[in-house]
Amino acid sequence: SRPRDLLSVAVGIGVLLLLAGWALAPVISTEIPAAQAMVWIPEWTWLAALLPLTAVWGWMLSSVRSRRARRCWMGIALVPSLVVGWGVWQREWSPNPFEHGGGGARILFLNAQDPPKEDAGTVLDAIQSCDPDLVVIVNPGWIGPVWRIRNSGLEEEASPIEPDRRSEWLIRWVSPVLVASRCGDVSVRTLNWKDGIRVMRVKASEPVSDIVGLSDIVVVDLPSDPTVIRAEVLERLSILLDQKQQDGDLRADLLLGDFNTTPRTGGMNAVWPGLEDLFPRAGSGWGATWPRDRPLMRIDLALASEQVDARSLWTFDPGWGGHRGVVIEIGGDR
Repeated sequence: SRPRDLLSVAVGIGVLLLLAGWALAPVISTEIPAAQAMVWIPEWTWLAALLPLTAVWGWMLSSVRSRRARRCWMGIALVPSLVVGWGVWQREWSPNPFEHGGGGARILFLNAQDPPKEDAGTVLDAIQSCDPDLVVIVNPGWIGPVWRIRNSGLEEEASPIEPDRRSEWLIRWVSPVLVASRCGDVSVRTLNWKDGIRVMRVKASEPVSDIVGLSDIVVVDLPSDPTVIRAEVLERLSILLDQKQQDGDLRADLLLGDFNTTPRTGGMNAVWPGLEDLFPRAGSGWGATWPRDRPLMRIDLALASEQVDARSLWTFDPGWGGHRGVVIEIGGDR
């Protein structure tokens, strides 16, 4: 009937508009600062909006008399959901199995958001439960002092760390980054503290680099103010890192940080040419890191080159704060 045909056209237009919105979100958010919130919309949200419309559109197209035409149109109706679903699979959720027992070294990253003394132990317990070899924490708050007390054995009854492993942890803390290693020494140096863009360099000694498979880690913490234009922040970060590289002062095997924006933000791929988001390659399960209790968006990212043998990447709940942490397993047996 004509009314049904018109409704089918209207639903089809709605599906195509949603697909266009998803596809153009990175461009629009970059070119029109007032619309930068578009890139904050998780891809799974676009998919959730598309699926019911796709189902309705497919049902309406099922009335086409020709079987061949009906199959063709229903196939076309599925394309938008498949395209956006592929984006969700690549950047937000991965069916790859967890390889926690792969025998590789584990690097853990967390924006702890300065936990107070009474909650630092909870966060530290969660970190230790991941069995990491190298820990990188932004805004550690009281975690450093509590960890050092535990290492000294002064809280033996309260400490979940086995006595013979307390002395293995070596802690370096240069605000706002704390690095803990149980396989050797590391150095931490400030590269930038201006305009809310905090950049730190972590240099691992030979014993550490031999175990974790890399020696240079760059840690970033970008502004969380929602009014700050994300594309401009990423551009300034890219220029800063490029200048440091030209000065011969910087290299990176791994770039970790709370980027406070999503992987599809314009300029993300240009932050450090040659480094790519590790989640599409090694992610396991749900990758969102914020907010901690009901994670919706993946804003804590790990970038690395193809030479970094990342086998698995997953998130964990630190039990306090607003962010989930990220654990990367490098090397080991598949």
